[in-house]
Amino acid sequence: MKDVKKIVSEPIFFERNRVYRIYLGGKQYSKIFNNSDHYDDGTDNFFPEEWIASKVKAINPKYFGERDGVSVVKGTKLFLDDLLKDYPNEMLGNRKYDCLVKFLDSAIRLPFQVHPTKQFSRENFNSEYGKTEAWLVVETSYRH
Repeated sequence: MKDVKKIVSEPIFFERNRVYRIYLGGKQYSKIFNNSDHYDDGTDNFFPEEWIASKVKAINPKYFGERDGVSVVKGTKLFLDDLLKDYPNEMLGNRKYDCLVKFLDSAIRLPFQVHPTKQFSRENFNSEYGKTEAWLVVETSYRH
């Protein structure tokens, strides 16, 4: 394995990170990604989301790996959340990483979700959880 100090000082690439969900999708990934990792069989399934540069563990009714949802550095067993915790200066100059990028391919119509900001959550729910969310819709065709 590459030296960790070298990994955290260069651009990082991640393994594919399909995440289990309760809705069907994922068929279109076979048109986009190289299927050398056998993730994409050209059918819709319960892995409709690809999480990119994620330090977040998916919350699911069942799990399929050690830390579903957390990105793993390509060709290693290093998790992004561990690197951010253990090498904060090398990774981000001691800044906080609070971003989760999801690539969704849904085979069904999805409702919009609205999440409270952290400030709203603190003031109204006595919670530190909240998030800002943005969507970029690439295609709107609906398939059954």
